[in-house]
Amino acid sequence: MRDEAEGASPLEQAVFSLQDKLQEASLLEGRPGAIDALFAVAEFLSVISSRGDLQHQRPINELISALISLDDGKVLPMLKPVHLPGQSKNSVAKESAKAMVVFVVKRLTGMGLDRNSAYKKVARVCRQAGVSPGRKGGKNQIGTEMTARTVRGWCDDISADVGCHSRAGRHFSLLSEASPLLHGSTTPDALLEQLRRFLTDTNTA
Repeated sequence: MRDEAEGASPLEQAVFSLQDKLQEASLLEGRPGAIDALFAVAEFLSVISSRGDLQHQRPINELISALISLDDGKVLPMLKPVHLPGQSKNSVAKESAKAMVVFVVKRLTGMGLDRNSAYKKVARVCRQAGVSPGRKGGKNQIGTEMTARTVRGWCDDISADVGCHSRAGRHFSLLSEASPLLHGSTTPDALLEQLRRFLTDTNTA
C-alpha cells in the first residue's frame, strides 16, 4: 500500500496503514494475530478521531487486555463462557457456516433453482469443504456426513427462529441485510464456489 499512500490525504494514509497492519496480523495464527489486528484498529481510531476523548475505544482496549491476560493464565470476565439452558453447543464458526449455507440456498432458489436441487448442490459443497452436520446428537443431524436432508433441516431451523435468537439466526439476518451476495448479478456456480471458499477459510469441519 506504500505506493498508493504517496500523495494521499491523511485519512487515506491512515486507511492504507490500517490495511497493511491487518494484512500482517492475518499472517499470525490464533490469539497473536487477533491482538495485533485489534491494536491496528485502535491505532486507526486514535488517528482519525476528531475528539480528545477516546472512550469509544474502551471496548476494544478491554478486549485487547483480556486476550493478553490469557497469556498470563488469567481469564477476565469478558472472556468467561456463559452457559444458558438450550444454548447451541456448536462453535461460532459452525453457526456462521450454518447461516451462510441457508443464505446460499435461499439465494439459489431466488435464482430459479428448485429447492431440492439447491439442497443437494449445497450439501455437496459442504462435503467438499469438510463440513460436518454438527455436534453428535444435534437436531437434524443425520449420520456424520452433510446431506440434502441436513441442509433442509438447517433451513427449517433458521426459518423457525423468527426472533433471530440463535447465533445462526442473527448471522443469517446480517447476511440478508448487508451481504454483497444478495445484490448484483452472479451465477449459481459462482455462488456455490463462494460458499466453498467461505466454509474452507472458516474451518468449520
